Amino acid sequence: MILEFNQFDIPELAKRRNQAKKRYFHLKNTYQDLEKILNNSLVDQQQLEKKYALILKHIQMIKNDNFSISRKKSTLNNAANLLIDDIEKKEYELQRLSNNKDELDLKITQFKKSMLDISGLKDIQKKICKESDESISNLINEKNELSQEISGSLSNISTEKESIEDELNQLNMEFIKCVSEREEASSTNEAIKSTFDSLTETKEKDLKTLQELVTTQKHFNELESVTNQYDKVKIEHDAQKTRWVALKQTCTDSKTTLDKLESQLQKKKQRIQSLEKEVKNFDYTILQYEQERQSLQQELDQYQQYIEKLQTLRSDMTDISTFLLSVEDHDTHFEDTFGKISI
Repeated sequence: MILEFNQFDIPELAKRRNQAKKRYFHLKNTYQDLEKILNNSLVDQQQLEKKYALILKHIQMIKNDNFSISRKKSTLNNAANLLIDDIEKKEYELQRLSNNKDELDLKITQFKKSMLDISGLKDIQKKICKESDESISNLINEKNELSQEISGSLSNISTEKESIEDELNQLNMEFIKCVSEREEASSTNEAIKSTFDSLTETKEKDLKTLQELVTTQKHFNELESVTNQYDKVKIEHDAQKTRWVALKQTCTDSKTTLDKLESQLQKKKQRIQSLEKEVKNFDYTILQYEQERQSLQQELDQYQQYIEKLQTLRSDMTDISTFLLSVEDHDTHFEDTFGKISI
């Protein structure tokens, strides 16, 4: 029993036990470090996922803005096309009305000139008629006065009969001349009246033309209103075009930013994939460490049990040695007392 017990090297087992403990603590610290790295990687992964979600949200917003801008652009293009067609029609109508206006202006000028001519002829006619009436009235008055003088002077005209007859003949000739002038004036008056009627008819036509001019003026006013509206619409269209250009530039900038974000996102995806690979490698390494730790723990437990068994055995051997020593002492005492027994 003692020889078998001495075959076990207790210090070597203790040394191996200490080495196993050191290796266990080293693996434990390595496992904790790897667990920290894994936790940091998970935190980085969560942050990257949040940033990735924000980037996707920003990309969706940019896509929505691009879609809205495209719809606004299409609407503005349709409105611009309609306005351009309307403007072309208005310009054609404006050109036609402008030509009509020039013609009407020429007619108005001619009408005004005709009115001035009519006014001049009418004044001349009135003046001639007035002069003729005054001459006839004066001649009649003179005739009446002469008749009265002749009636009052019948007793005295015998001596002056010839001279009076000459004067009467002269007066008669003047009267005939005045009547002739009156007839000429009447004929002239008829011609003037005919001319006046013609001018009146022309005036009515010109009045009708004037009414057309008034209507045309209304059209011009409407055209001016439409032109003003067109100017406003054109200003609005230019403003919309400017805004559209700005939106297009914004869209281009957004697309550039989107490309940059997509590039960054691609890099981050690659980084995430790399981290995932590293995490998988860490998981695999940790699993190996854990398996090795469990194996070492089992081995350590076996060593511990073995050492405990050895300690128990050592204790038992100590008890046996003590018993044997006590037996030897008892034999020695017996021999000393009773003598050695021989068989």
